[in-house]
Amino acid sequence: MKKKDKKTHNELCKQGKRWLEKTIGARLAISEMVCLNKFGEIPDVIGWKSGYSILIECKTSKSDFRADFKKTFRQIPEQGMGTFRIYLCPDNIIKPEDLPVGWGLLYYHPERKNLKRIVCFSGNILMPAGNMDYFKANFESEKNLLLSFISRKK
Repeated sequence: MKKKDKKTHNELCKQGKRWLEKTIGARLAISEMVCLNKFGEIPDVIGWKSGYSILIECKTSKSDFRADFKKTFRQIPEQGMGTFRIYLCPDNIIKPEDLPVGWGLLYYHPERKNLKRIVCFSGNILMPAGNMDYFKANFESEKNLLLSFISRKK
């Protein structure tokens, strides 16, 4: 990943985590934490609220977005994390019509105060909107991530 892309990716992760905590009201949000899991998924940002998990995948380019489709846990959705799944990218990198079925989309621009909802649920209520769906999340991988997070906090 180029230095500029890495800087943008880091900013997207920071903004995604902030959005989950402040706008959605996630009780816990974790960003870019590596832990062992069966399918090798490392969520850019994941948060939990009211028994649901919300995964945010941050993409800095169209090629980065396309590469995501090659991952096993994207091809077989029940292997992936997140009851809800959202892509976050700079404005217009991903178009709504490019989204896989059930995914949401948020746009980031450094001059905007908040992330712009393109395809997403309303307010902080976790109900599908537009073409967003509930996914059968891989709770085993999510549990491993949470246990790893807790053990690092000691």
